Amino acid sequence: MVVALLILLGGGGAVAFFLLRDDPEPAPGPDVGLGNDPLADVREYTDIDRQHYSGTIDYPEVLPPPGGPHNALWLDCGVYTSEVPTEFAVHSLEHGAVWITYEPSVGSAEVEELTSHYTPGDYLIVSPFTEHDNGLAGEPNQPIALTAWGAQLGLDEADAGTIDAFLSEYQEHPSVPEPGGPCSSGVTPDMVPDLDGSSEQAPAPELVGR
Repeated sequence: MVVALLILLGGGGAVAFFLLRDDPEPAPGPDVGLGNDPLADVREYTDIDRQHYSGTIDYPEVLPPPGGPHNALWLDCGVYTSEVPTEFAVHSLEHGAVWITYEPSVGSAEVEELTSHYTPGDYLIVSPFTEHDNGLAGEPNQPIALTAWGAQLGLDEADAGTIDAFLSEYQEHPSVPEPGGPCSSGVTPDMVPDLDGSSEQAPAPELVGR
């Protein structure tokens, strides 16, 4: 069972969100049991807090976070060459986007492979991420992560078949909290408002699909 602990500090402090990870379970697929399921190592998370906050949010357990509290604004999907604000990208996950992240150690050829999976209009964000924290206890972190709301798969290299399988399974998945929510007309990193102010809860919009 996943346990989430949310701590809200007053006086403009950060919101701390603790997401405890499950043991990995094979994701369903036609090749389960045959030893070649590309999604066998996907880690899934449930009972994820999805409240809106206007300040910075601390995601200390899993990075990038596969969900959690986030800003009331979402990040436009697309390919970014610099890091994007996590609080806004997580909101895009809530709408059904997949977020592909890679550490600085990933080579240019692999980055090109990752970005090649984006076509304008896709519910997909591709961006660098300074340091992942996506390994299970006692295991190293992988330099590439495929993240959806409630699911994450770490990769040591940009394997096209695995990426395609993850996108096919999780991109615009109907089980996300806000299916059909937009992945455009939100914000881009240069439009992000100052997050150093209040961490009070922002008004939540009408929920879609709930």
